[in-house]
This record gives sequence, C-alpha cells and structure tokens, in this order.
Amino acid sequence: KTNPAPFGSPAPNQQELGIALSQPLYRGGRTDAAVKAADNRVLAQKALYDNLVQNVFSNVIAAYIGILQNEEVLSLRKNNESVLELQLEANRARFELGATTLTDVSQAKSRLAAARAERLAASAELRSSQAVFRRLTGLQPSGLIMPEVNFTFVETLDNLKDTALEIHPAVRAAQYETIARHSDSREILGQLLPELSLNGSVNRSFNPTFGTTTYIDNSRLTLNATVPLYLGGEARARYRQSKYNALSSRDEAHDVAREVEQNVVTAWENLQAAKAQTQARALQVEATDIAFEGVSAEQRNGARTTLDVLDAEQERFIANVESVTAEFNVITAKYDLLSAVGLLSPAHFGIDDDTENIIRFYNKTR
Repeated sequence: KTNPAPFGSPAPNQQELGIALSQPLYRGGRTDAAVKAADNRVLAQKALYDNLVQNVFSNVIAAYIGILQNEEVLSLRKNNESVLELQLEANRARFELGATTLTDVSQAKSRLAAARAERLAASAELRSSQAVFRRLTGLQPSGLIMPEVNFTFVETLDNLKDTALEIHPAVRAAQYETIARHSDSREILGQLLPELSLNGSVNRSFNPTFGTTTYIDNSRLTLNATVPLYLGGEARARYRQSKYNALSSRDEAHDVAREVEQNVVTAWENLQAAKAQTQARALQVEATDIAFEGVSAEQRNGARTTLDVLDAEQERFIANVESVTAEFNVITAKYDLLSAVGLLSPAHFGIDDDTENIIRFYNKTR
C-alpha cells in the first residue's frame, strides 16, 4: 500500500497494486506423466548403480581369486623345476658312470629349460594379476587367504532364472526405463489435449491528489479452458516418435531379460562342470602319482628310459596344475552364478549399503 502524497507535493495521476495467482487444474495429463517418468528414471539409475556395484564386486573377486590361483600355479612350477633339476643331476651322474647316454642328459636339460620358461611366465602372470587387484582396490595384494565360500545354491535352475528376472538390477533398470519412455509419450500426448486452469487476481488502484485518495478495488476469479486446434503437426510427430522409442525400449528390456537368463544358465552349467572336473582331476592326480612312482622304479631297474620318467613327471605336474585350476574354478563359478542371479550385493558380504542415502535423499526431495 502506498500512502497518500503529502499536501502540496506532486503525485502521479494513478497508482496500482495487485497480486495474481494461477493454479493449473488439468494439463492433459502432462504433469502426472512427467512426474511418473522422472520417478522411474530415478529408479532406473538406482538399479544401474546397483548393477555397477555388483560388477565391481565381481571384478574384485575375480582378481582376488586370480592372485591365489597364480600363486598356487607358480609354486607348482617352482617345484616342477626343482624336480627336473634333480633329474638332470641324476642323469649327468649316471652318464659319467656310463649308465645313460648323452641323449638322456639332453632330454632332461630340455625339459628343465622349458620348465624355467614356464615358471618365468607364471611369475609374470602373477604380477599382472596383482596389478589388476591394486587398480581395482587400491590395496597391496599381500597376505591374501583362501576365501570361505560358505553359501550353496539349493534352488533349481528354473528357480534361479525366475529370481534373476525379478531382482537383477539390469532387468529392473530396463523395465523402469521402458515405463519412463511410455510416460514421455503420454506427456507429449497431453499437449494435444485441452487444459484447464483456475486464475484469481486482486487489484487496488488509487489516484492521490492533495492529501486525499480514491481507492478502487477489483477482484476476479476465472476458470480458463484452452483447447489446442492446430499445432503445425510438430506435437503429433513427436508423439509418434516417442511411441516408437517406447516400443524400442520395451524390446531392449526383453533382450536384457533374455541375456540375464542366458547368463544364469551359463553360470549354472559352468558350476556343475567345475564340480565334476574337480572330482575327475583329483582322480587324475592320484593316478599320475602312482604312475610316476612306478615308472621311476622301472627306470632304476633298466626297464624304462629317462624320457619315460620325464613324461611321467610332466603328466603328474600337469595333473596337479589342472586340479588346482579346477578347485579355483568352482569358487569362481559360485560367485559368477551369484552375480548372474543379481545377488552379489554389499549385504551378502555384510557391508553397509550406501544406497540407503540415495533413497533417503530421493524421498526428501521428491
């Protein structure tokens, strides 16, 4: 409110003070559609975040197990190199006594050189896996122990597939994005529909003259309806485009679901194969140990050659390496199946889930 001008001072002819309010009542469904699209995109990003966390866990686990496996393989290769060194020394001694030929010594020397090359390669592979672990975690890979894989899958393959299609973050993200795109389409359609709004205004106009003021109040409340008649075809074109985008997103969601289902089947079969291989490799190790002892005894009695002993030792070494690999494959396959189903979350490892802060912030700002 402006006070009247003092007596004798100049004043404008007329002044006006007012306030106007407008409340949309119906916008063709555009507001609800836009809010629904935004909500579902928040949920989609949350699901993508969960999927990223799961992938990070999976990569760290693979790097961790890879270090342990490479350490075991390197230890076996060092032991194999030591055994071949003893074989070479024994053949040299027997050669000096005339019990073997230079060919036997050369064969032992060749196997030892190959074993050293393989040991160097295994050492390089171990250092590489340690570098991967440092990159993923920022920690030094020292003092790593065998993980306790204390979970089992009692469900059937069909149950695991159903669970994955229901909870896997990649599936949920694709589903939320599909809903958001359908809402985008509905929002654009709202531009072709009538709009209704409630408008109110209050005005006061006055004309101060020489200490007296004449007030005129004006109040208005109107209900306005807007009906679009012609928009040049732009809105309809964008609506058709949004419908095709929604259909494309639906097909992408179906493809993601099929990919997740495929990953579950692959991880399940890999786990079953790894378990079977572990049993078979254990029998192979036992058999090669017996064969090596037998061939070594026969060689000392002159019934076997140095090459036979070297071959038996190589078979025993390979069996031990494959047995170690099979054991680690079982561990890896279990975590892979857990990841394929969508259960490789912080809660599984007893880690605080920071995504609770995301939900809290979302509920606060929605």
